[in-house]
Amino acid sequence: MNARNRWTSYAIAAAGLVAATLVRGVLHPALGTEFPFITYLVLVILLARMASVGPSLAAATAGGALGVHFFVPVMDAASRADLVRYGIICAAMIAICEIVRRTEKRADEQAAVLVAATDSALDCIVTIDTDDRIVEFNRSAERTFGRRRGEVIGRGLAETLIPERLRKRHREALARHLESGETTILGRRVELPALRADGSEFPVELTVTRMELGGRTLFTAFIRDLSEVERARTALAEVEQRYSSLVAQLTDYAIFTLDLEGRASSWNEGVLRVLGFESGEFVGRDVTPAIFTPEDFAAGVPQRELETAARDGTSSNDRWMRRKDGTRFFAAGVTVARRDAAGALVGYAKIMRDQTTRKEMENRLRQTASDLAEAMEKQSRFLAVLSHELRNPMAALRNAVEVLRLRARDGPPDSMVDLVSRQVTHMGHLIDDLLDAARIRSGRIQLRRERMDLVAAVREAMEVAKAQCAPLLPGLTMEASEEALWIDADPTRIVQIVGNLVHNACKFTPAGGRVTVRVRRGAGMAEVAVADTGIGIAADHLKTVFEMFEQVDGVGVRTHGGLGIGLTVVKSLVEMHGGTIEARSDGPGRGAEFVVRLPLAPARVEPVDNRAAAPAARVDSLRVLVLDDNVDAAETLTLVLQLHGHMATTVHDGESAVEAFRRERPEVALLDIGLPGISGYEVARRIRALPGGAEAVLVAVTGWGQEEDRRRTREAGFDAHLTKPVDYDNLAALLDKLTQVPPRKTGT
Repeated sequence: MNARNRWTSYAIAAAGLVAATLVRGVLHPALGTEFPFITYLVLVILLARMASVGPSLAAATAGGALGVHFFVPVMDAASRADLVRYGIICAAMIAICEIVRRTEKRADEQAAVLVAATDSALDCIVTIDTDDRIVEFNRSAERTFGRRRGEVIGRGLAETLIPERLRKRHREALARHLESGETTILGRRVELPALRADGSEFPVELTVTRMELGGRTLFTAFIRDLSEVERARTALAEVEQRYSSLVAQLTDYAIFTLDLEGRASSWNEGVLRVLGFESGEFVGRDVTPAIFTPEDFAAGVPQRELETAARDGTSSNDRWMRRKDGTRFFAAGVTVARRDAAGALVGYAKIMRDQTTRKEMENRLRQTASDLAEAMEKQSRFLAVLSHELRNPMAALRNAVEVLRLRARDGPPDSMVDLVSRQVTHMGHLIDDLLDAARIRSGRIQLRRERMDLVAAVREAMEVAKAQCAPLLPGLTMEASEEALWIDADPTRIVQIVGNLVHNACKFTPAGGRVTVRVRRGAGMAEVAVADTGIGIAADHLKTVFEMFEQVDGVGVRTHGGLGIGLTVVKSLVEMHGGTIEARSDGPGRGAEFVVRLPLAPARVEPVDNRAAAPAARVDSLRVLVLDDNVDAAETLTLVLQLHGHMATTVHDGESAVEAFRRERPEVALLDIGLPGISGYEVARRIRALPGGAEAVLVAVTGWGQEEDRRRTREAGFDAHLTKPVDYDNLAALLDKLTQVPPRKTGT
């Protein structure tokens, strides 16, 4: 009870006290001093029944006081007895009424819960008495039958919810049960048609229970609408009909079912076509020994397939199978577990198709791929051997050119010497491009990434390019800010990318032209643009210029040499770094520009050492050991070193090299790898074990230049790896770097 209702009850009690006092006053002439509390007792009983305990007790207390005051002139023993009896009666009536009120409240709550549960039930709940009259009809029944509760309560069940043709049978069954207890539906689930308000019939599932309530016999029916179930059954029947029709038509597929013991329980035309079995010799038979190969059957493959299907729902069975005549075929198929509505396993369905032709084609393709891979491997090995064999005579030529240049350095320049030098350099580029193209096609190039400054790498490439191109093309310039552009890349490959583009631009730019290399920062990318004023590229060739062996120049006719693989190598290396390359040209005679974009590395604060670094001391004259089984290459390289002021010793086999190192203790050893007897790798290992060998600078000078070769030289203990023919400027720079003596540190 809320506060407002509580105060209202007290107000009623007060008004009742006034009324009871007035009525007792009116009756006083007739009653006199008899029954002084009679009107107050009636008031308390009424309040106890209608209100709560509080107002009733207040009225009883106040009534006793008012009765004594107005209607008991003398408080003697009799009056006190009347007052006590009044109090006892009031208390008893208040207690009784409170008990009754609480009991009624609990009954109301239980009834409300029952009504709520009944109304919220998904099933229809309809209760009838022994006269077939409806006494309860829940909300689900209202929705299902299309009738309101108030409309059907008291009406007969038969004429309200049962189709006319079944009403007589219903009444007879009810009468028979009431007479003899015989029943056909009590406690059972039955499916019957029911009648909606609009006269339409629909299927229901019905369960009836009998109960005795307050001396009455009632029957409660739990009714479930089966309309959706019926529609699903109809749809399932249609699907099964279509499935049967489809299975009959799919003669390319063997489709059949197995029971739990593995016996075939169905057959289609595909079984005859794929497996060769007629229906009569297939259905009812354990077919697994007949259709699986003997080795699979002996290995338990059929049973494992069924176990996998039972566990996972399906099991793939792409394997060689056997026909009735014993011939084998490759089957692609699946085994599916079949379950009933309750989820219990009832059997399996198998579908398979003859895929022998596809399997044989796959085998041929696999063999072809293997043959191609083997051919590519042989090609790579051939190119590696070819490059090695070509580099040896080229090394001798390079060294001879360097000797001629050194001997003529005090006289006028010899154009023929420069010509031979350029051609040897060009041949080296061709061999490098050819090997890189083969490695890229076979996926053998591995990048050695590190954080590097792109600007510095471009400057390094430009130094090499100027030495090669400047005599013919003095207009070779570089434009870049002093700001470092940090990228995550392989420094050697970045120098190769820029060097190839610059070399290409110089080759297609006539004398007097310009080649400009620009390095700049883009949107999250670093850009290197190599632009020239050369012969240009036709618009229809811009998209094909990066293709292997593409050699069409700006006028559509090949007028320049080359293998046509340099740009292919560049594009592949750029893309391996996560970058892009683009070719631009306004057409023939208008020059061309190649733009490389590479992702910038995350910014990082580089430590700054403000102390002035003392220059490293360098030994100007070195003791050098030259090992090469090619006599011409060894002697010409030795002569080049001597002309540059070094003391060089030449040997032609590995054992002699180890002995010469033990005897002379050189500071640098230039070692060939492919040697008679022990290899250059073993020579390096033995030298490292000799006194002074750990401090010596070991450089591999070899015709083997693949990544695997470089890895092996590092593992053997070499400090550097140079491929023939060696440019002496590069060799001198390397020796200058490797033989620098760091200045002694001083305390700070």
